[in-house]
Formats: sequence, structure tokens, C-alpha cells
Amino acid sequence: MNTIKFSDFSKLDIKTGTIMDVKCHSNADKLYIVQVDVGSKTLQTVTSLVPYYDEEELTGKSVVVL
Repeated sequence: MNTIKFSDFSKLDIKTGTIMDVKCHSNADKLYIVQVDVGSKTLQTVTSLVPYYDEEELTGKSVVVL
């Protein structure tokens, strides 16, 4: 296993946010398109949590994003 230097790790932009909106991906059965409010802006990401969570379960959850 490789170890990264702290100087490399500190370059990451790590934020916590709240999932505001969840929609099924139109071209994939196991993906959600998620809108995450991180305070200064809203980020969009894709997650493969369809087999594990309903859309309603994810809405309002706190998450960490890079």
C-alpha cells in the first residue's frame, strides 16, 4: 500500500454538505444524480446507492465530498 504525503493530502478540497435533491439517472439503473449543498454552492455528483437507499432516505442526509 502506498502512503501519500501530508502536503498532497492537504491539497484536497474536502467539504461537508447536505443532500438537497436526488433523482434517478436516466441512462443507468443503479445510479442517482445528487445535488449537495455545501454552503457556498451546490455540487452535483453521481452515486451508485440505488440498491441500498430510496431517494427519500438520502434527501437531507449529511455527506462528505471531495
